Amino acid sequence: MLLLAGCKQPGTIVIDVDLPSGCDTPDNVGIYLVQDFTCDGCDCGECFGECNADNCVQVCGGELCDAADLAAGIDFDPPRPGLFAVIYEYFENDALGTPRLSATACEQIVLDADGTASSELSPAAVCCP
Repeated sequence: MLLLAGCKQPGTIVIDVDLPSGCDTPDNVGIYLVQDFTCDGCDCGECFGECNADNCVQVCGGELCDAADLAAGIDFDPPRPGLFAVIYEYFENDALGTPRLSATACEQIVLDADGTASSELSPAAVCCP
């Protein structure tokens, strides 16, 4: 679950991704917000490379977030208002500890400058082969 707080009187946007039971259990999750971007065609790694310094903010300091931390809720304060795609990339570690993309999810959000709106979203993830 990702909790996004606004800028002034903070509202909260709660994004609780529905991970299908058929997906492999993730060990880590990459989460990033890409400004002025849509979720169209972002299944299973097709949005790799869309995150750059000008339009993107990575949650968890640019590292992969621990899946257990995500389940408990990660607070994140976005740097600016606007239209964002919040992209989730779920990774399962193989026997050697190498991460493998196991699922993705994306949700389009609008962050207002006043930060007063609150909402809860539940996008469905897509299992990756």
